[in-house]
Amino acid sequence: GEPRTGPPTLGSWVTIALAKEVISPAGVVKPSTAAFARSVRLVGILFCSSQNELSQKFVRRLEICYRAGLMLDAAIIAVTVESTAEEAAATRATLPPDWASLPFAQTGRAWTRYGILGTPALVFVEALSGTIVRANAVVDVMANANEPATVLKLCGVEKPACWAREQAKRRAASSR
Repeated sequence: GEPRTGPPTLGSWVTIALAKEVISPAGVVKPSTAAFARSVRLVGILFCSSQNELSQKFVRRLEICYRAGLMLDAAIIAVTVESTAEEAAATRATLPPDWASLPFAQTGRAWTRYGILGTPALVFVEALSGTIVRANAVVDVMANANEPATVLKLCGVEKPACWAREQAKRRAASSR
């Protein structure tokens, strides 16, 4: 199976702002500082619900952006907004397999910490410091789902890893 701990990929802020543990993409509970197998610059904290159609649509747009290259610089931790542990597990099952999520009992702190009032919501923070770089990135992702470098630049990432990939795609498209 998946190792329970690995090198810390996130700073200790995650244990204070979110929770001491996360549910990894494979369903393994692990320390939140080792939520992801690889280092990333940013973490997108996604507040979502499977009961909310707008939230479901946004998760699909975010997944498009993530697959298009956002994943090279950012990881996602989902905070589900459900009233029971069963509903939270069902929502988790609808999310992409490489996103981590908070355990059901631990979601309240994140809501308060980031002042979230409804779903969908997406807050980007620096992976090591936890500093908020974009308090509401929902509009960014909705408008630029196929251009993750644009989303990352709005978050202050000067040279997104996906930039070269996007430039190559543009050149290929313009030479047709």
